[in-house]
Amino acid sequence: MQVLNKNINSWKQIIYFELQTLLRTGILPALLLIILATGTAAVLFGHHIRVRQLNTLDSIWKDYSTQYDKLYKGLSADTTTPEGKAAYISASHPAVVDYRLHKTVIHQPAAFSGLSIGMSDMTRYYVPVTVKETFVPVEEKSTTHYIC
Repeated sequence: MQVLNKNINSWKQIIYFELQTLLRTGILPALLLIILATGTAAVLFGHHIRVRQLNTLDSIWKDYSTQYDKLYKGLSADTTTPEGKAAYISASHPAVVDYRLHKTVIHQPAAFSGLSIGMSDMTRYYVPVTVKETFVPVEEKSTTHYIC
């Protein structure tokens, strides 16, 4: 235990002397303040981007749930009326279901994704998946080079 206390005291002493040396010049505290202000602004901006992404994903889920409920109710609609027949046909026809109720593949932002803003706020974090759409990531849409 005494060895541990001795190590802690030596670390305290080292940190104290390093801080004294760093604070002797006037420009270093100003640079440190600028770096801390920039870092704080980056973290707050990253948090803002992450909250916006989560809100978008929540909106996508709510829209999907609403469309699903509407189509599901169409399966039990009264087919003796023209509106009920149209709702039943819409709910049972695969092309209409795919058009109205397409799936969306999402990449949920991680807990600390706000600290790594850069490419993560530029790339797509959700992709609507339909039968008629082919997905090509943005990075792969560059021109193709053929070697003869």
